[in-house]
Amino acid sequence: MIHIRNGRAGSHDRTSGSGATWCGKKLLGAPVRSDGDIEVFVSYGSELRVTMAPAEGTCTGCKAAFDIAYNAAFPNGMQPIATFRLDNLDDMAKARGLLGRAILK
Repeated sequence: MIHIRNGRAGSHDRTSGSGATWCGKKLLGAPVRSDGDIEVFVSYGSELRVTMAPAEGTCTGCKAAFDIAYNAAFPNGMQPIATFRLDNLDDMAKARGLLGRAILK
């Protein structure tokens, strides 16, 4: 079973170790090994296979908890932070100013 890593768990004052999965299983210490994008933790003698990718998560508890948190943070779904028209020189100048190499360093 694959669990989704809770990226917010590290800043949560009641979480010990490296964090927790979305379903609440604790991730203590460092992973014992990695299988590609999946990290393997040992928790109380059981292996927890953990990923950051929600599409990989097969634990129904993790998926449900992640979906609740995501929908609370983004009630309207994914929205663009900016849009630019490729056929408008002013828009392209704005895009380069906001997304250019010098800005993103």
